[in-house]
Amino acid sequence: MTFLLLIPLAAAQNSINITTDQAQYVVGSSVLISGKVLDAQGSRVDGASVSIQVNDPQNTPVHVNLVYTDQSGEYADKFSLSPGAPQGRYTVFVSASKTGLSNIGPAQTQFMVISETLTTTVPSTTSTQPIPNPSKCVIATATYGSEMAPEVAMLRDFRDSQVSHTAAGTNFMLIFNAFYYSFSPQIARYISNHSYAKPFMKVILYPTISILSATQGLNALLKPNAEIAIVISGIFASFTLGFVYFGIPFGTLRLLREIERTEVIIRWLALSSITSVSLLAVGEFATLPALLMIGSSAVVLSFLALGAVTGPYLAERLID
Repeated sequence: MTFLLLIPLAAAQNSINITTDQAQYVVGSSVLISGKVLDAQGSRVDGASVSIQVNDPQNTPVHVNLVYTDQSGEYADKFSLSPGAPQGRYTVFVSASKTGLSNIGPAQTQFMVISETLTTTVPSTTSTQPIPNPSKCVIATATYGSEMAPEVAMLRDFRDSQVSHTAAGTNFMLIFNAFYYSFSPQIARYISNHSYAKPFMKVILYPTISILSATQGLNALLKPNAEIAIVISGIFASFTLGFVYFGIPFGTLRLLREIERTEVIIRWLALSSITSVSLLAVGEFATLPALLMIGSSAVVLSFLALGAVTGPYLAERLID
């Protein structure tokens, strides 16, 4: 009897469902994705972040987005199929998360893309069977060949377990996703279709993987204050990435005398960095999402630029 009583308790869990407004679409048309997030008690979950990824028939990501549930626990996302979209069966993956709740999902559904004009609308079906959690690190996934590769898993874990669990990190990811996923699916598709590009991309991504791995460790050391930890970690990552990726181009221009008065540039960038951190701090204390988005983005950009300029400047001082 005890076993029978425990069965419904074990079955109760957070859940997410997903559907599309049609089961078939014509190339070039719009796809509406929607669903609802519920907790273990069946209550609607407000403010949960919902990760959405759509893969084409070749399993290449064609749309990735992050949306949030409203007060009714519902979410929605819309995207347009390109005129040259491959025909066949597309798969939509979703998962959700919210502080205080374990990961919700994943779930999936499918729809067909055809070239003929549709005459009927058929409801799509939803599946909540366990599936691999889709990775939004689409360029890294294409480069390393699998979303289960250690490098991709590290990036995903850092984003999901550290960055997305803070107000500053969550709001920064909204801006970052809008920028990154405006071009990354096309790059991922190219890498997937051209094997010679993978070794080249691994070389390019190696510094990013190493720096973000170190950032993940730094963030863990700075806890328990997650908000302060993610800001300091973000400053470290941004400065170091700027130093590594943009220091050489800036240094080259400096040697060619295309850029003068480096000291003045550093002073202005330092002032910009201090201002952006102050703006982010105000956003944190006032809990203003718009200010958090602006402040976090300004922090990343200003410290990227500061890192790019500082490296060549220090090298020049050492040589002199």
